[in-house]
This record gives sequence, C-alpha cells and structure tokens, in this order.
Amino acid sequence: MQEIQLDFVHNEIIRHYNEVDASGAPDSLQNAQKKFSLFVIICFYMMFFIYIFCIVRLVLLIVMAVSRRIKDIMVILILGMMFGSGVSSMVEILQYLSSEAALKSFVVWTMGSLGDVTGGNLALMLPVITAGLVLSVAVIKPLNLLLLGENYARTMGLNVQRTRTLLFLSTVLLAGTVTAFCGPVGFIGLAVPHLARMLFASADHRVLMPASMLSGAALLLVCDLISKSLALPINTVTALMGIPVVIVVVVRNRNLF
Repeated sequence: MQEIQLDFVHNEIIRHYNEVDASGAPDSLQNAQKKFSLFVIICFYMMFFIYIFCIVRLVLLIVMAVSRRIKDIMVILILGMMFGSGVSSMVEILQYLSSEAALKSFVVWTMGSLGDVTGGNLALMLPVITAGLVLSVAVIKPLNLLLLGENYARTMGLNVQRTRTLLFLSTVLLAGTVTAFCGPVGFIGLAVPHLARMLFASADHRVLMPASMLSGAALLLVCDLISKSLALPINTVTALMGIPVVIVVVVRNRNLF
C-alpha cells in the first residue's frame, strides 16, 4: 500500500510536469514551473530515502541491543518468532482496512514478480543495492577469519561487533530493497549459498561471495522464465527448486543417513 501511494505521488508530479508544456504559458514561466517540479521530485525522493534509512537504523539498533543483552540462541529465536508474529498481525490489520484494489496489489506482491519493476524503480534500487554490495564485499576477509572462530578472529585483531554490524546492514539493504520491489521471493537466498559451496567445493568467501551472487541471479532468472511459461507465481517455482537443496544440506550436516 505504501508503494501504491509512492507511485501515485510520483505520477501526479510527473503529470503536472508534463502539463506545463501544454499550458501555453510563456517560456520563462514554463521553465520556472519545471524547475519547481524537479525540486519537488528531488525533495520527495530524499524524504523517502531518509524514511527508509531511519527504519533500517531502528531495526539494526534493536538487533544489536538484543544480541548484546541476550546470549542464548534459543531466546533470540523465540523473540524473533514473536516479533514476526507481531508484524504479521499489523499487516493483517492493514489488509483488513485496505481497499479492494490495494489488497489485490498486496496479494500479487506476496507472490513475487520481476516483471513489475519499472525504470523508476530501478533508479531507486540501484544506489541502495550498490551500497549493499560494497558492504558485502568489504566483509569478505572478516568472514574468512570468523570461519576459524570468534576467539581466534579477535586475536588476529578483528572487531567482531563491527563486522556483525556491517553484515546486518548489508543484509538489510540487499534483502529489504529487493523484497520491497520484487516481493518476498523465497529459498533463493537460503539455497543458493549452499549450492555454490557444493559446486565450487570451497569455504573461501572470496569465491563463495561472487559465486552466490552470479548463481542466485542466474537461478532467479531461470525460475522467472519457468513461472512465466507455466503462468505460475515465481514463489512456487523457487520453493520447488529450493526445498530439496535445503533438505539435502540438513541431512548431510546431521548425518541422518
């Protein structure tokens, strides 16, 4: 619903900008109106990015506070489940209060789609995704150190808390931005890193990071082509492909067979 309101405001500003040319006003007045419209668009997107940044910062502060105060992983897991349930309740309330068109748009969004991303959306996504990728590349060396354990990493001079913060920020920027525009497409981020680890037989993040990025993008495009040809939501295709991989990984790690 927030995305619909964002598109509505953007379209209204663009419509006003285009109507200036057809107004028959003097050139000086038209130029002034166009400059004002561009100024409004820039301010609008700056406010939008500030709003998103504040939300991301709030989530990071909550996660960091919980991780510092609580060390038991089961308690963190239970708190995460309760937080998810609370967010789901708020979403259900918004669904109940939404109009029929907004509700239909939300349902379509939950199915996931790559075809609904417009050029304007790409312009919004590009700087955020770039920042997330830069942060993910910056933590490659710290991640390799953490493979040997936190205590060893600290003895090597690694700031573990700073590394965790960068990881959280990178994850929020990448996953949150893509989910906002493409919908909650599941199992790609869960299955592809394990596939990359099995295919390249390496635990070095200098290999795994680019391999996961390229493999995830390629697999998602394949799933999108399959979903388009079969007229199915992309979430169903990614789930059918990702579930077997997750099961194999769990079985291998637990030595169940």
